[in-house]
Amino acid sequence: MTGRLTLPTDADIIDETIRLKNLLGADALRDCDGTEMPEALLSEPVKKYATYYTTRKDNEWAMKHPEEIQQEYLISNRITARGETLRIRLMEGFHTEQLKVNTLDDPKRWWEVIDRTTGEVVPTDAWEFDEASGEVEIRTIPYHEYTVSFLAFLIWDPVHMYNFITNDWKDTPHQLTYDVRQPKTKQYVKDKLRKWCEDNPHIDVVRFTTFFHQFTLTFDDKKREKYVEWFGYSASVSPYILEQFEKWAGYKFRPEYIVDQGYHNCMFRVPSRQFLDFIEFQQIEVCALAKELVDIVHSYGKEAMMFLGDHWIGTEPYGKYFAGIGLDAVVGSVGSGVTLRMISDIKGVDYTEGRLLPYFFPDVFCEGGDPIGEARDNWRKARRALLRSPLDRIVERYILAEKEVDPEDTLETHLYYLKPDSFLVKIYDRIKARVKINIIEEKKRIFGRGKKRYVTKELNIRELTAMTPEEKEAKGVVIQEISMSKLALAGF
Repeated sequence: MTGRLTLPTDADIIDETIRLKNLLGADALRDCDGTEMPEALLSEPVKKYATYYTTRKDNEWAMKHPEEIQQEYLISNRITARGETLRIRLMEGFHTEQLKVNTLDDPKRWWEVIDRTTGEVVPTDAWEFDEASGEVEIRTIPYHEYTVSFLAFLIWDPVHMYNFITNDWKDTPHQLTYDVRQPKTKQYVKDKLRKWCEDNPHIDVVRFTTFFHQFTLTFDDKKREKYVEWFGYSASVSPYILEQFEKWAGYKFRPEYIVDQGYHNCMFRVPSRQFLDFIEFQQIEVCALAKELVDIVHSYGKEAMMFLGDHWIGTEPYGKYFAGIGLDAVVGSVGSGVTLRMISDIKGVDYTEGRLLPYFFPDVFCEGGDPIGEARDNWRKARRALLRSPLDRIVERYILAEKEVDPEDTLETHLYYLKPDSFLVKIYDRIKARVKINIIEEKKRIFGRGKKRYVTKELNIRELTAMTPEEKEAKGVVIQEISMSKLALAGF
């Protein structure tokens, strides 16, 4: 009997890994980020996971093909013109180790200068980009406010940068992020994956991290998070991708569809039709290419798992194209009941896996920190969130499976006509179901006839079914709601 548990491991904890595997009934072992599975554990009779990166950890390829490094749309600071000309320094407020202005592609084609006072786009002949200074010079209307929306290369992977800053890493090369959607890199990544599968026959599950675009994670010039949008598409752009979009959509792309006045089309904004078109296009393309990689993994007899975290934009696990990828599983970080349900409710995969927090980061594992307390709190929230899933399974596997149940019936009708000898009474009894009803009762008086009135009562399922439908009708029974024990659900 396994515990549906995956254990992370490393070369210095081999004996402890084996002990915990046996003690807890783990059914899988995985390497830790930046490590490889110790050879001493390869003979253990459990699944072996390996983390696999599709977009980074290959700086040699990225540096040979700088035009296929991933890009992001940025918006400059809002600057008020004091005269008839204005110069805006593009990278002011951004971290130059993370981002670099794209000077390879025509700025007049892919950038946009906007008079934010009027909302009008400044004609391309009214501004120039000075590459040497990194500034855009604009012919302006005095006292109007202006911005420049521009493309920048992600010369430091945002997740790697975050880990670098958080963990105070030293002397570690900055990982570049290459764009798997582009022709040369696409072919290279597919060929590399085939070779990796051939070289790692001991690996049973390939854990992709991930397909293929990072959510928006932009740092400022002091290495602070300047803008973060978990659902953001700002970093899923490039001239190559945008040209493909224009052919698909039938109209010219504008940076404003992404930048959105500096709000980067965050989930709190009302999305434009054009932005909805863009994310639709991205989902189609990302899911199709992800399927190609998953098919390669399957061809070698391995399972394919996706980490719902880094570079997930475009997969949209709750979108209409996700199931077509053909993934076996999804794994994600569980920091609360919300994130657990977000992961566990995903359809179109055989199973889901939650990675329990906290991480071994200094924000928790430090003097005054309480990692055990945080872990316990996260686990308590996760257990509470699990209660919804048993209820779903009970309804699907037991209640709706009974011949006497008509799926078209309301819950009220179902409970009203439920018979006392029904198998379903045992189910409801097992989860300690109680039904709140309105029923007519006669209030006794000392003199004269009693007065009939509706009262509210709560009955267990056997008390309810003890009344025939005819008796319920005579007593005016109206079913309001059903409740059940959380503890009974958890133990079902």
